[in-house]
Amino acid sequence: MSPAAFIVLHGERKLGAHLYWELNRANLQLTTADGTAVGIVARQVVEVVECEPEKHDGRYRVSTRAYEYSLALDGEDQFRFDWHPDGRSTEGRPHIHTPPGMRRHWIGGRQTFEDFVENCIEVGVTPARDDYRDVLEVSRSTHKLYRSWS
Repeated sequence: MSPAAFIVLHGERKLGAHLYWELNRANLQLTTADGTAVGIVARQVVEVVECEPEKHDGRYRVSTRAYEYSLALDGEDQFRFDWHPDGRSTEGRPHIHTPPGMRRHWIGGRQTFEDFVENCIEVGVTPARDDYRDVLEVSRSTHKLYRSWS
């Protein structure tokens, strides 16, 4: 099954719209090499914005406005990367939650989805393909070329 089958995009696709995508957890049945059950949550809020003609092809692109990426192994939370500047807590900067309790906000830099995937693999999630580093780097490089933050 292609990775696109796991992603659901919600919202009206028009200039200025805030859309969100999330991994469809019902379709994910991941394990580590030793059989540990893996739970992943990944969500982003994006805004449809006009492109800067000198930097981008096309008329529109999306810009990330918030994200949440989390990993649990055998039901135990390992880490969660959050950024919700207009969101639900007093901390609007990018931050990381870790056990126990996942309550503390460890301040960190913005994380791409590719960074999250690589972190999951580092703690034992089995990659779907041997060339995952190359695939992640190509995707990460494209993101870095077009992102509006440094």
